[in-house]
Amino acid sequence: MAARKFVILELMYRDEDNFKTTQEVALSVEGTLNDNEVMEFLKNEMPQEDILAADYGLPNIAAGDSPADLYAGPDHCFMEISDFSLCHSEPSDDVKQADITFEQLVENVDAKFGRGMAP
Repeated sequence: MAARKFVILELMYRDEDNFKTTQEVALSVEGTLNDNEVMEFLKNEMPQEDILAADYGLPNIAAGDSPADLYAGPDHCFMEISDFSLCHSEPSDDVKQADITFEQLVENVDAKFGRGMAP
């Protein structure tokens, strides 16, 4: 049996006062993508900023849920990915397990940008 692997994304929200909130999130890699293919997607295809959690199926750590929330106050609804890595063992307990797999994230990115790159 092949060892499980996970993509670990560090999500960051920075409010108007530059206060930062971070959360590490684990997405299991269920398919046949090799490590190089996973890392290439993260480096070259996955947006790193102006991320609206609902567009990608990621947990929301931002102050709002949608762009309409921009008008409710000085804070906003966008996050960024401040770091990412590939892990070949179970993530630690302080890493939140995402509700989607890495392959679903790829599909969500492809759908948002009209690309056909999903495995």
